[in-house]
Amino acid sequence: MDFGKRIPYTEQSGALNESYADIFGAIIENKNGDGFYQKSENSGDLFYDIRHLSTYNLPQSMADYDCEADIHFNGVIFTRAWYLMLEDERLRTVSRDNWGVIYYNSLHYLGTTATFRQARAAVAGSCLEAGFTAEQMTNTSY
Repeated sequence: MDFGKRIPYTEQSGALNESYADIFGAIIENKNGDGFYQKSENSGDLFYDIRHLSTYNLPQSMADYDCEADIHFNGVIFTRAWYLMLEDERLRTVSRDNWGVIYYNSLHYLGTTATFRQARAAVAGSCLEAGFTAEQMTNTSY
């Protein structure tokens, strides 16, 4: 994803690029059930299921970030945070379309060398702009 910015396709900014693409892809495809949480290509080959990353030996948090790893590997960290927000009981009233708007708006806060920490802050800012309550904003797991 570029949006007119030249985003380096390496390190955390590259991983964020991949993650945002996966998030927007899931929202646009609008699959139901298991398909919504599974990342695959048109060939039908399943890359991973965001609910079960350990099954695919993929990182689940920044504690698992590997600076030597591929951006696709590290990108699932930010994608998993999105999944955890989708599954949070306090956020169940937020539609997939609204999550799309929130994540799209968060891109406006990010520079070309954005880090995961900056992206988290950008999403939080977008959530505040969307009217999230203090209770909805309080969670350290994502």
